[in-house]
Amino acid sequence: MQIEKVSYHKTFNLGNYSNEKIGADIILAPDENPLDAFAEAKKQVEKSHKFFQDQPDYEKAKQIVSRPDDYTGRQVKAAEQAIEVFEQNYPDFIAKFMPASRQLNESNHDDDNDTNDDDHDNDRLPPYGPGDPNTYGPF
Repeated sequence: MQIEKVSYHKTFNLGNYSNEKIGADIILAPDENPLDAFAEAKKQVEKSHKFFQDQPDYEKAKQIVSRPDDYTGRQVKAAEQAIEVFEQNYPDFIAKFMPASRQLNESNHDDDNDTNDDDHDNDRLPPYGPGDPNTYGPF
């Protein structure tokens, strides 16, 4: 029996009464081991799901790094580390799903909204407050 194609599909529970189905189909070369292809398909499906699960945290970390004055040093450092890990883990996915034009637009978008009106500086409060373990000092 000659196996010509290997498929792996998995349905992930997203936790909000919805599911996401991700799959991969691999057409085998004549001398390729089907088990190796199956393992690769499974790895790609799992990594794809993890990428999309981690992406919101990556976006949040980019926001923190873009406005370091609004966050504690510890939060900025953690965000920088999260960005570094994400970019090391998903270089292929970033290139495919997060085009450079989108990244440039996001970073330029923050600069376009800045105003010199001092009345609005207090509108952007840091995301921490009394009782938050990330706050420092007597609040």
